[in-house]
Amino acid sequence: MAGIATETTGRRQDALFRMCRISVWEGFQLLSEQGPQAEAAESSVRRRRTRNRKGKLTCLLGCLGCLFAISSMRLSSLWLVFDVFSHLIPHFAIGALAFLIGYAVPRARVLTAIVLVLSGVAAIGAWPHYVSAQSVALSPLQQGEKALRVVTFNTWGRNGDAMAVAREILRLDPDVVAIQELDKKKLRMLNWLKPVYPYRSDCVKLPYCHIAVLSKAPILDGEAKSNWAGPAMVRVRLGGEYSGVNVIAVHTTRPPWFRWQAKQIVALAELTETISGPLIVMGDFNASPFSRMTREFVALTGLNRLTVLPTWPGHVGLLPQIAIDHVFASNDIRNRGLARIGRHAGSDHFPVAADLAVTPR
Repeated sequence: MAGIATETTGRRQDALFRMCRISVWEGFQLLSEQGPQAEAAESSVRRRRTRNRKGKLTCLLGCLGCLFAISSMRLSSLWLVFDVFSHLIPHFAIGALAFLIGYAVPRARVLTAIVLVLSGVAAIGAWPHYVSAQSVALSPLQQGEKALRVVTFNTWGRNGDAMAVAREILRLDPDVVAIQELDKKKLRMLNWLKPVYPYRSDCVKLPYCHIAVLSKAPILDGEAKSNWAGPAMVRVRLGGEYSGVNVIAVHTTRPPWFRWQAKQIVALAELTETISGPLIVMGDFNASPFSRMTREFVALTGLNRLTVLPTWPGHVGLLPQIAIDHVFASNDIRNRGLARIGRHAGSDHFPVAADLAVTPR
């Protein structure tokens, strides 16, 4: 009996040993099979963590860069070159917010920021169209006031569609219109408009001066300048129902000639001091509302800027991004409503129309 028990015990031990050996072998096989999968999974996790770190760093640097660009608006007083950033202050504000949101989301940080920036740029371009399409009730005229609608329109030297420009001016129906970049191809347009705008003053015969002022009311006197310290300009004094109202149409130089542009702004401001009576200064200033040029012109003249809507570029996707065409008016001229843009008519600028109330003298 003892031998039988011993033999049974031995068989159990052999069976147990074989089971252990099989289990160890299966374990080795399982490890060998799962090893590459585990390494691949771990590698994927490491790559994802690296992308997250890079995404957070990119969003952080993007946000800081945009904030620096916004602060550079003040740095332009130290170095005029910084003024180039001022034209895109709304874009940098959108960028800072977009990168901040991108930094906060759990994944796809940079992609989220890019999508938000592009959406913001599209919104900036759509904003002036939306505002201008709304019907606006103008404030009523007060006793002694006359309604005066003015338009400034840079028609672009490369735009050969003079008929489209003329039709747009007639559609907007201003009492006075300031035209810039009036090249030879569009001079015939002045004859087409003469039945509606019989009074005109221009500087097309002067070098580097392609400006005209057309008016329904008589033009009593005026002057034109090109080669002087200020920008190319045409000044007129109106008569008739707008007697005593002065209008200056201008076209300043553009970046990167910042110092020249700044000198033109100062010279133009000095010219306004010599003019008595209600005054309107309008045209292509090549400067946004946030620019040092625009702010300095307001500070030197005391005129009120009436324009805020982007007007350029008008030929790229029809979504203007920067407000560089402006209307300024003296304190004795009242703004009756928000200035609006028209149709670009083939130009790279959108025209700007402003409804004013003036008191003739």
